[in-house]
Amino acid sequence: MLGEAAAGLALGLSLAGPPGPVNALIAREAVRGGAWAGVRAGYPAPLMDTVAMLLVLFGLPRVLDVARWAPFLAGVGALLMLYLAWDTVRPRPEPKPLAQGAVWAVTLSNPFFYAWWPSVGAAFLAATGGWGVVGFLVAIFGWVAGFSFLMAHGAARWPWFGPLVGLLSADGLLAFALLLAVRAFA
Repeated sequence: MLGEAAAGLALGLSLAGPPGPVNALIAREAVRGGAWAGVRAGYPAPLMDTVAMLLVLFGLPRVLDVARWAPFLAGVGALLMLYLAWDTVRPRPEPKPLAQGAVWAVTLSNPFFYAWWPSVGAAFLAATGGWGVVGFLVAIFGWVAGFSFLMAHGAARWPWFGPLVGLLSADGLLAFALLLAVRAFA
């Protein structure tokens, strides 16, 4: 029970934590309008993840034998997580600020959102069950709130915070990619 919840928490943080357009929008809004502005800007992403999770939990098993396809889904998920880990730490120019409400469009137009849930999400849910779901939800919603408050109150004091989050996110993605690869080939 505790292990499943911890796995859900870790996976949720590895999904929500990497630097990207959603976190850039959260940071921008939190710095400009305070922590609650960052929370309002960021919550569409975990709301969409919750909808996708419910579809995977209750819809995917009706059209696909998840247990039979779990190794394949885990393999696809491992490749996706490896790419996301690399994408998290690769050098790139600073992101441009996004328009208010853009997180909905970013989430819905992101192909990784649609690839992640049937692969990583389905394999994870098959392995951890209800407590994994609880840990995952706590992590993705908690990340938005925590990140908003940290950006609003600590970014000016801690210039190392952003790079550290990126490094830890990449490490988490790499760890999950390796776990999924082991599951795919076991």
